[in-house]
Amino acid sequence: MLFDGASQGDLQWQEIKDLLAELCYQPSAKQKLLTLSPIHHSTQLKKDLGEMEEFLGLMGSGGHIPSGEFAEISRTLQMLQLRDSVLNEDDFRNIVSNTLITNEWVKIKNLSGKFWEHLPKHFEHVIEQKEIIPIIESVFNPNWQVKDDASPELKSIREGITVVRRQITKNFQKVLRDLQGKGFIAATEEGYQNERKVLAVISSYKKNVAGIITGSSKTGSITFIEPAVNIALNNELEMLKEDELKEIRKILWQLTQAIKGYAPYLMSAQKMLIHFDFLRAKARLGLKYNGIIPTINEQPEIKIKSGYHPLLFIQHNAQKKPIFPQDVHLSTEKRILVISGPNAGGKSVTMKMMGLIQVMFQCAIPVPVKQGSVLGIFHAFLTDIGDHQSIENQLSTYSYRLKRMRQFLELANRRTLVLLDEFGTGSDPDLGGALAEVFFEELYHKKTLGVITTHYANIKLRAESLPQAINGHMEFDAQLLQPKYRLIMGKAGSSFTFEVAESNGIQTELLDRARKKIDSQKLKWDQLLLDLEREKQALTQQLINAEKQQKIADQKIEQYDKKSNELQALTQKKTQLWDKEQIDIQLAKKMKQFITGVKSKGKNNELWEEMKKYILMEHAKIESQRKKDQIKKQKSQIQEEESSTLVPLSIADLVKIKQTKQVGIVTKIEDKGVTVIIGNFKTLISRDKLVKI
Repeated sequence: MLFDGASQGDLQWQEIKDLLAELCYQPSAKQKLLTLSPIHHSTQLKKDLGEMEEFLGLMGSGGHIPSGEFAEISRTLQMLQLRDSVLNEDDFRNIVSNTLITNEWVKIKNLSGKFWEHLPKHFEHVIEQKEIIPIIESVFNPNWQVKDDASPELKSIREGITVVRRQITKNFQKVLRDLQGKGFIAATEEGYQNERKVLAVISSYKKNVAGIITGSSKTGSITFIEPAVNIALNNELEMLKEDELKEIRKILWQLTQAIKGYAPYLMSAQKMLIHFDFLRAKARLGLKYNGIIPTINEQPEIKIKSGYHPLLFIQHNAQKKPIFPQDVHLSTEKRILVISGPNAGGKSVTMKMMGLIQVMFQCAIPVPVKQGSVLGIFHAFLTDIGDHQSIENQLSTYSYRLKRMRQFLELANRRTLVLLDEFGTGSDPDLGGALAEVFFEELYHKKTLGVITTHYANIKLRAESLPQAINGHMEFDAQLLQPKYRLIMGKAGSSFTFEVAESNGIQTELLDRARKKIDSQKLKWDQLLLDLEREKQALTQQLINAEKQQKIADQKIEQYDKKSNELQALTQKKTQLWDKEQIDIQLAKKMKQFITGVKSKGKNNELWEEMKKYILMEHAKIESQRKKDQIKKQKSQIQEEESSTLVPLSIADLVKIKQTKQVGIVTKIEDKGVTVIIGNFKTLISRDKLVKI
């Protein structure tokens, strides 16, 4: 992989690595990040991108991620390899802490591992460890001191220490009270010398106090004396403390032996934790600019959708300043992009953005682009950006660039990304432009992918004539004479030299004289570009106005549809009332027919039978409709009850889709629905269509 120091400096690669190092916790991960370099082997890059995407998804899911603030235990692991080594309290505390964190990771793996392809390999020799912690906690208390009952001998020794200390205190207080009564004790009353309690005696009375003199104050007015009655007891206490230290060392030695069998597990766990610290730093950097892992193409390609320069994004975001996204696409069909336009319009930043995003991608770091972006694989990054004048090496900027160009022509091939800023400048414009055009043609014939920024018209014209090259320009407001910081692919841009000069107060007479000194063809070319830019911006404004009118029309249509629906509902309601009234009228007519058919004399048996039959038939119709309405109402109530009694979901819950019976894991919960990962794909689905497992 060719990515020399000059190119790393041009693309601010060290700044990215420094940011990554700040975002991780452990020295091994920091060192790994500081030595990070692009990967050009497709198999390895796919693996690294895959596990980075899985880790980024885990961090972005809102679920709990175990702490990264574990302790590296390399020295501890080395100690466990030695025969009679003894680990100390800190060693055991770190082992417990790391084991707890490792167990948390194992639980996440057991829950989410079925949706991972790359991360599970780091758990190859790591399981949830339930034995180490109880073994260690049987020896230590919560303050990480060896327990009194860690062994019978230690318990006996500490009980002896307690008894002796009490007797020393009792004797000391008795002597102190006696000497205070005699006026021998100084205002400080007491102190400690060599961890032994001593009396602070006024020096003029020191011969009147039985004991050993251990020292005196700076002025000599106070003499410190260990009471004679406590000398033997203090000696005994020191011997007990020595016995305590020996017993503790014996206990820790035994505990060390018990832990040695777990050394391979601890080594695998530490390797996993360091790697996850490494991945976490990459993911945390990606979250600073909403980075993703774009699609990989094994062939050289750069397709960036809404891309940002990562360092500029972080800086502007902190300063609450705007930053403008860029769309750009280079492939084997359009390999070299020539960007033109006025100075300070964003040409160099756009080029640096492309190079830095590609380098970060080949280091498996999330990059600030949108979905749909595609990045290929390059074997070399060659850049010449900025002023490289060197007094020490006695090289001018132009000499440096000629030297770099010679290297580029030797090294460039179809797997090389070349980035050249202000191509051809530094010499006579005509001669430098001609030489730059030749260099451009050579790079083109080597099938290199690259970006060139230039003001030279001949380079723009040559790019227009080559089928696999493409012009582009940074958009510029021709009316306000202000940059818009947006790359436009497909057309060269004007430098707006005279227009910018005029806006800055340069006299028209001077500008006219300057125009006369310029080759007429070059002036016509630049004027043509300027006119095209103005026409484009006028058309763009017309398009914006048309879109506004379209939006207003859409709103009117929406209002019409709403009123139409309301009218349709009202018509339907009135129709239903009309139908009901017609039924009632028909019933009334029928009843009137029955009434007029009744005979005042004689029997009306046939009429009664007909009436009965008619009434029963109408009753059956009403009953049938009532049952249909009741069933419809019950279904509606059941649906309402189901929606109101849904079990709440949390991130990482397992769920089943009611209709398809597929099982997935919840990664995001919103008002509009629940995001679920099923296998290798992600879907947004309504909550009422899910069942919590």
